[in-house]
Amino acid sequence: MYKILGIMQKKPEVLIPKISTSLIIDPKRRVTLDEIDEQDGNVSTNELLIICEIVKKHKPDYIFEIGTFDGRTTLNMALNAKEKARIFSLDLPRNMKPKHEFVQGEELFVNKKEPGQRFKKRKESKKIMQLHGDSTSFNFSPYKNMIDLIFIDGSHAYPTVLKDSLNAEKMLVKKGIAIWHDYGGWDGVTRALNKIYQETKFGKNMRHIEGTSLVIRIP
Repeated sequence: MYKILGIMQKKPEVLIPKISTSLIIDPKRRVTLDEIDEQDGNVSTNELLIICEIVKKHKPDYIFEIGTFDGRTTLNMALNAKEKARIFSLDLPRNMKPKHEFVQGEELFVNKKEPGQRFKKRKESKKIMQLHGDSTSFNFSPYKNMIDLIFIDGSHAYPTVLKDSLNAEKMLVKKGIAIWHDYGGWDGVTRALNKIYQETKFGKNMRHIEGTSLVIRIP
């Protein structure tokens, strides 16, 4: 058993093989980090560093993020993305009821004043387009075969993570990269990613980055 937001959770089974952070992080590669202070719902500082390393290394033209929350990850991806990169970040509007019920404890991440507060009024916000909606019903078709990197950190509900991952596969270019957060922590996320890894062609290259709750898929 372990706690999320003070709530006891059954520890989910972790099946995806691990990959060493040394295969991702290059000590010679300089990345920029800002808004380092963490709050519930944020990736850890180490996870933020890894995500920024991936952005810096692969130089994506188009990034899609499911789950803006306060915009901390969004801002840091923008800081490390090339000047002409564009980031689309989707978040559930406050007071909008999602198709699938909230997982216990995650209402806090939705009932905020507004998404993306950490990048508001920052010059890097020119790279970011804030989108609003439920990811299970949002129209992703304009982004089909367009996205170079997608970061999935939205709902923790099992069916939503499956749907978000299916949409990610459709949006990614042939050599696109997918990153998921909260693997091994939230039960719904872990079960969904285990299923994708075990049962789909898309999931065969998924790896769990050691020491983190991140899963990455690089073709």
